[in-house]
Amino acid sequence: MWCDGRGDPTPAEWLAEMNFRSAAAYTSSAVVALILLAAAVVAWRRRRRDIALVQVLPLLLVAAFVVTWTPYTPV
Repeated sequence: MWCDGRGDPTPAEWLAEMNFRSAAAYTSSAVVALILLAAAVVAWRRRRRDIALVQVLPLLLVAAFVVTWTPYTPV
């Protein structure tokens, strides 16, 4: 149901919405992974190994999300 009261979306509109949401999810995951990786690299270079190692768990969680999450595929 669209928020503007138009009723149910057409299959093409719905598929476009799902594709947009999939792209948004993957893009935000990639940005989070890059930020975590950059923080780990900077910490490693400044010999703050503890901070760099703490970044491993969140990186693994983001990687697990990307691997296990499957975008919508029409049947």
